[in-house]
Amino acid sequence: MKKIIFSILFLVSFFVISTEHKVLANELPVDSFINENTEIIYADQIEIPNNGISPNAVENENYYPGTKTLMKIGDVLYSSKSLVTSTKIVGHVGIVGPDYRIYHVNPVDEVAGKRDTVETYSSRHGANETIYIYRPRSGGQGAADWAAYAYSYAKVYDIINLQPLNTLSPNYCSKFIWQAFFYSNSGDITNLSLTGSSTAFVTPGHIKNASIFTNVGSFNTK
Repeated sequence: MKKIIFSILFLVSFFVISTEHKVLANELPVDSFINENTEIIYADQIEIPNNGISPNAVENENYYPGTKTLMKIGDVLYSSKSLVTSTKIVGHVGIVGPDYRIYHVNPVDEVAGKRDTVETYSSRHGANETIYIYRPRSGGQGAADWAAYAYSYAKVYDIINLQPLNTLSPNYCSKFIWQAFFYSNSGDITNLSLTGSSTAFVTPGHIKNASIFTNVGSFNTK
Protein backbone atom coordinates (compact mmCIF):
# COMPACT_ATOMS: atom_id res chain seq x y z
CA MET A 1 0.00 0.00 0.00
CA LYS A 2 2.86 2.36 0.87
CA LYS A 3 4.43 1.67 -2.53
CA ILE A 4 1.17 2.57 -4.29
CA ILE A 5 0.82 5.83 -2.33
CA PHE A 6 4.46 6.71 -3.03
CA SER A 7 3.99 6.06 -6.74
CA ILE A 8 0.90 8.27 -6.87
CA LEU A 9 2.71 11.11 -5.06
CA PHE A 10 5.66 10.79 -7.42
CA LEU A 11 3.44 11.04 -10.50
CA VAL A 12 1.59 14.06 -9.09
CA SER A 13 4.84 15.85 -8.24
CA PHE A 14 6.25 15.11 -11.72
CA PHE A 15 3.13 16.52 -13.39
CA VAL A 16 3.32 19.72 -11.30
CA ILE A 17 7.02 20.22 -12.01
CA SER A 18 6.66 19.64 -15.75
CA THR A 19 3.63 21.94 -16.17
CA GLU A 20 5.42 24.77 -14.35
CA HIS A 21 7.69 25.15 -17.41
CA LYS A 22 4.86 25.49 -19.93
CA VAL A 23 3.84 28.94 -21.20
CA LEU A 24 0.24 29.14 -22.36
CA ALA A 25 -0.55 31.20 -25.45
CA ASN A 26 -2.88 33.51 -23.57
CA GLU A 27 -0.10 34.27 -21.08
CA LEU A 28 2.34 35.59 -23.68
CA PRO A 29 3.02 39.35 -23.60
CA VAL A 30 0.83 41.29 -26.01
CA ASP A 31 3.96 42.63 -27.74
CA SER A 32 4.85 39.08 -28.76
CA PHE A 33 1.68 38.84 -30.82
CA ILE A 34 2.00 42.33 -32.30
CA ASN A 35 5.58 41.88 -33.46
CA GLU A 36 5.10 38.33 -34.70
CA ASN A 37 1.85 38.82 -36.59
CA THR A 38 2.34 42.27 -38.08
CA GLU A 39 6.09 42.07 -38.70
CA ILE A 40 6.60 45.65 -37.55
CA ILE A 41 10.19 46.80 -38.05
CA TYR A 42 11.34 50.11 -36.59
CA ALA A 43 13.57 52.54 -38.46
CA ASP A 44 15.38 53.67 -35.34
CA GLN A 45 16.56 50.09 -34.82
CA ILE A 46 18.47 50.24 -38.09
CA GLU A 47 21.99 51.62 -38.08
CA ILE A 48 24.06 51.78 -41.24
CA PRO A 49 27.70 50.71 -40.86
CA ASN A 50 30.08 53.48 -39.80
CA ASN A 51 31.64 53.56 -43.24
CA GLY A 52 28.22 53.56 -44.92
CA ILE A 53 28.17 51.84 -48.29
CA SER A 54 29.54 54.73 -50.30
CA PRO A 55 32.81 52.93 -51.14
CA ASN A 56 30.72 50.64 -53.35
CA ALA A 57 29.59 53.58 -55.48
CA VAL A 58 30.90 53.58 -59.01
CA GLU A 59 32.38 56.56 -60.81
CA ASN A 60 29.42 58.56 -62.02
CA GLU A 61 28.97 58.44 -65.76
CA ASN A 62 25.23 57.97 -65.45
CA TYR A 63 22.84 60.39 -67.11
CA TYR A 64 19.11 60.47 -66.68
CA PRO A 65 17.45 58.91 -69.74
CA GLY A 66 17.33 61.22 -72.74
CA THR A 67 19.02 64.10 -70.90
CA LYS A 68 22.43 65.62 -70.26
CA THR A 69 21.72 65.73 -66.53
CA LEU A 70 24.13 63.63 -64.49
CA MET A 71 22.63 61.47 -61.77
CA LYS A 72 23.74 62.56 -58.31
CA ILE A 73 23.70 60.50 -55.14
CA GLY A 74 20.76 61.62 -53.01
CA ASP A 75 18.64 62.94 -55.88
CA VAL A 76 14.94 62.41 -55.23
CA LEU A 77 12.77 61.42 -58.19
CA TYR A 78 9.15 62.53 -58.15
CA SER A 79 6.38 61.54 -60.51
CA SER A 80 2.75 62.61 -60.43
CA LYS A 81 0.59 59.53 -60.87
CA SER A 82 -3.07 58.65 -60.69
CA LEU A 83 -4.50 56.01 -58.36
CA VAL A 84 -4.73 53.43 -61.16
CA THR A 85 -1.02 53.29 -62.00
CA SER A 86 1.81 51.50 -60.23
CA THR A 87 1.30 52.99 -56.79
CA LYS A 88 -1.76 53.35 -54.59
CA ILE A 89 -1.40 57.06 -53.87
CA VAL A 90 -1.14 60.11 -56.10
CA GLY A 91 2.55 60.64 -56.75
CA HIS A 92 5.61 58.50 -56.24
CA VAL A 93 9.12 59.21 -54.96
CA GLY A 94 12.42 57.34 -54.94
CA ILE A 95 16.03 58.23 -54.12
CA VAL A 96 19.28 57.70 -56.02
CA GLY A 97 21.54 55.51 -53.90
CA PRO A 98 25.35 55.41 -53.60
CA ASP A 99 25.44 52.80 -56.39
CA TYR A 100 23.20 54.93 -58.67
CA ARG A 101 20.31 52.53 -58.22
CA ILE A 102 16.89 53.93 -57.35
CA TYR A 103 15.64 52.94 -53.89
CA HIS A 104 11.92 53.17 -53.28
CA VAL A 105 8.86 51.43 -51.84
CA ASN A 106 5.82 50.35 -53.86
CA PRO A 107 3.07 47.69 -53.61
CA VAL A 108 4.32 45.56 -56.52
CA ASP A 109 5.82 42.09 -55.86
CA GLU A 110 6.19 40.32 -52.53
CA VAL A 111 8.63 42.77 -50.91
CA ALA A 112 7.78 46.47 -50.84
CA GLY A 113 11.36 47.81 -50.79
CA LYS A 114 12.94 48.07 -54.24
CA ARG A 115 16.41 48.58 -55.72
CA ASP A 116 16.09 49.42 -59.43
CA THR A 117 18.21 50.67 -62.26
CA VAL A 118 16.89 53.97 -63.56
CA GLU A 119 15.62 52.08 -66.62
CA THR A 120 13.67 49.59 -64.49
CA TYR A 121 12.37 52.39 -62.30
CA SER A 122 11.16 54.24 -65.39
CA SER A 123 9.47 51.12 -66.75
CA ARG A 124 7.32 50.89 -63.63
CA HIS A 125 5.61 54.10 -64.76
CA GLY A 126 3.15 54.67 -67.56
CA ALA A 127 4.31 55.68 -71.04
CA ASN A 128 5.28 59.33 -71.58
CA GLU A 129 5.13 60.09 -67.88
CA THR A 130 7.36 62.87 -66.57
CA ILE A 131 9.74 62.14 -63.70
CA TYR A 132 11.11 65.23 -61.97
CA ILE A 133 14.57 65.40 -60.41
CA TYR A 134 14.91 67.11 -57.04
CA ARG A 135 18.42 67.66 -55.71
CA PRO A 136 19.02 68.25 -51.99
CA ARG A 137 21.30 71.12 -51.01
CA SER A 138 22.65 68.98 -48.17
CA GLY A 139 22.20 65.57 -46.62
CA GLY A 140 21.87 63.68 -49.89
CA GLN A 141 24.78 61.31 -49.33
CA GLY A 142 23.63 60.30 -45.86
CA ALA A 143 20.03 59.80 -46.97
CA ALA A 144 21.19 57.71 -49.94
CA ASP A 145 23.38 55.52 -47.74
CA TRP A 146 20.54 55.00 -45.26
CA ALA A 147 18.01 54.14 -47.98
CA ALA A 148 20.35 51.64 -49.63
CA TYR A 149 20.98 49.90 -46.34
CA ALA A 150 17.40 49.98 -45.03
CA TYR A 151 15.22 49.32 -48.10
CA SER A 152 15.18 45.54 -47.70
CA TYR A 153 13.59 45.95 -44.25
CA ALA A 154 10.53 47.57 -45.85
CA LYS A 155 8.78 44.27 -46.44
CA VAL A 156 5.11 45.30 -46.38
CA TYR A 157 3.38 48.15 -48.24
CA ASP A 158 0.52 49.81 -46.37
CA ILE A 159 -0.93 53.32 -46.44
CA ILE A 160 -4.29 52.43 -44.90
CA ASN A 161 -3.31 51.36 -41.39
CA LEU A 162 -0.98 54.20 -40.48
CA GLN A 163 1.90 53.38 -38.15
CA PRO A 164 4.26 55.88 -36.49
CA LEU A 165 6.87 57.31 -38.85
CA ASN A 166 9.61 55.22 -37.24
CA THR A 167 8.20 51.98 -38.67
CA LEU A 168 10.12 50.61 -41.63
CA SER A 169 7.61 47.87 -42.22
CA PRO A 170 4.81 48.50 -43.07
CA ASN A 171 5.89 51.43 -45.24
CA TYR A 172 5.09 53.46 -48.36
CA CYS A 173 7.09 55.55 -50.83
CA SER A 174 7.09 59.05 -49.35
CA LYS A 175 7.38 57.83 -45.77
CA PHE A 176 10.53 55.90 -46.74
CA ILE A 177 12.13 59.00 -48.28
CA TRP A 178 11.21 61.05 -45.21
CA GLN A 179 12.88 58.39 -43.05
CA ALA A 180 16.02 58.40 -45.20
CA PHE A 181 16.65 62.07 -44.47
CA PHE A 182 15.34 62.06 -40.90
CA TYR A 183 17.41 59.08 -39.75
CA SER A 184 20.56 60.31 -41.49
CA ASN A 185 20.46 63.47 -39.36
CA SER A 186 18.83 65.89 -41.81
CA GLY A 187 15.81 66.21 -39.54
CA ASP A 188 12.20 66.61 -40.61
CA ILE A 189 12.46 67.89 -44.19
CA THR A 190 8.73 68.70 -44.29
CA ASN A 191 9.07 71.37 -41.57
CA LEU A 192 5.88 70.00 -40.02
CA SER A 193 7.59 69.22 -36.69
CA LEU A 194 7.32 65.49 -37.36
CA THR A 195 9.31 62.92 -35.40
CA GLY A 196 9.61 59.16 -35.50
CA SER A 197 6.78 58.85 -32.98
CA SER A 198 4.40 60.95 -35.11
CA THR A 199 1.51 59.07 -36.67
CA ALA A 200 1.11 61.16 -39.80
CA PHE A 201 0.72 60.69 -43.54
CA VAL A 202 3.67 62.12 -45.48
CA THR A 203 2.71 62.62 -49.12
CA PRO A 204 4.97 62.71 -52.18
CA GLY A 205 3.98 66.37 -52.43
CA HIS A 206 5.41 67.02 -48.96
CA ILE A 207 8.71 65.59 -50.17
CA LYS A 208 9.03 67.47 -53.46
CA ASN A 209 7.96 70.76 -51.86
CA ALA A 210 10.52 70.50 -49.06
CA SER A 211 12.74 73.58 -48.95
CA ILE A 212 15.86 71.40 -48.96
CA PHE A 213 15.30 70.47 -52.63
CA THR A 214 15.87 72.25 -55.93
CA ASN A 215 14.35 70.98 -59.16
CA VAL A 216 17.20 70.38 -61.62
CA GLY A 217 15.28 68.87 -64.52
CA SER A 218 13.09 66.01 -65.62
CA PHE A 219 12.90 63.11 -68.04
CA ASN A 220 10.09 61.21 -69.70
CA THR A 221 9.35 57.51 -69.60
CA LYS A 222 9.00 55.45 -72.76
